Amino acid sequence: MNWLKANWKSTLLVMSLAINLLVIGMVVAHGFMEKRGPGRIQATSWSQLLPRGFFMQLEDDRRQALLDELKAHNSNFRKGRGELRNRAAAVAAALEAEPYDATLMAVAITQFGDEGKRLMDEGSAVALGVIGKLTPEERKILAAEIRKRAGGPGKQ
Repeated sequence: MNWLKANWKSTLLVMSLAINLLVIGMVVAHGFMEKRGPGRIQATSWSQLLPRGFFMQLEDDRRQALLDELKAHNSNFRKGRGELRNRAAAVAAALEAEPYDATLMAVAITQFGDEGKRLMDEGSAVALGVIGKLTPEERKILAAEIRKRAGGPGKQ
């Protein structure tokens, strides 16, 4: 114990080093730990058929022309997403209903699914319209981007 009093600076340095090493170890361990939780939930959408990477490979004027076509449908998509949120709220209300009403829940879920299908159908039609205007070379670029996004054969 006497050596602690005599070498208090050395003892303090060793303790500081130990604490620093402990903190560094915790940071490194955190980096190696597997991430838990659901992560980002990604829904299926028409944007999987027309990924952003595809548009980035086009010339500016061509990109703008195709994006203008997509933007022409923005208000419909916005309304549809709003309606989908309303349908989700109806599902939440049915979940909270006392007493629980299975029929009300079934109707809410069916309406949510119907709205989602309607949005997907509209998005698919828009994507098909854009794809119909592509050149053969642009279609090849789009195919590569879709594969890349989907993680299938030809993924870069």
